[in-house]
Amino acid sequence: FEYFMAIVIPHHDLPAFPIAGATITGIATASMGAKEYEVWRSTIAPHAHTIRHKHDTEEIFVFLSGKGKVIVGEVETHFEAPCTIICPAHIEHQFFNEGDTPSDQIIIVGIGSTIVGENHQDLELPWRK
Repeated sequence: FEYFMAIVIPHHDLPAFPIAGATITGIATASMGAKEYEVWRSTIAPHAHTIRHKHDTEEIFVFLSGKGKVIVGEVETHFEAPCTIICPAHIEHQFFNEGDTPSDQIIIVGIGSTIVGENHQDLELPWRK
């Protein structure tokens, strides 16, 4: 028999990084032992938005609180938590918080996926380290 141990990562001391109108914390990254997926926790400030960007893997958002809209490609969709939003790979997307309180969401992407911003340059993300 092979025995495997779970990796336990307490969240209280993890650094949060501001980017545009959002704050992102890596809660399961390659440097923490994740092998297939990265998981981030994020908030978007009231009436703020993320940058328009795309990934080379699917990106899944689990909104725990908040309401807003997401633009995927040219399609605009409104949402309210609790909900899950799946953004396809290689398609630009952007989230807008349309509420009066910060949103709270969990984000899941393929490990090490390339993320390209609206200026068509790869983004270096400090929460991956």
